[in-house]
Amino acid sequence: MLETAQALAPMCAERLGSTGFNLPSANGGDAERSVPHLHFHFLPRFPEDGVSAMAAATTH
Repeated sequence: MLETAQALAPMCAERLGSTGFNLPSANGGDAERSVPHLHFHFLPRFPEDGVSAMAAATTH
């Protein structure tokens, strides 16, 4: 899965103009998992997109 994400990154940069990506995964009910299997979300990121991927990780 990680190899696929690394392969997607340059394609997104070229086609979408993204400058990075996040690869979150929610596993288990307390992690707000929405489907009963392991999965990841590939989120292309852009300068000043207003998304704070680390906000959820640092909020207690």
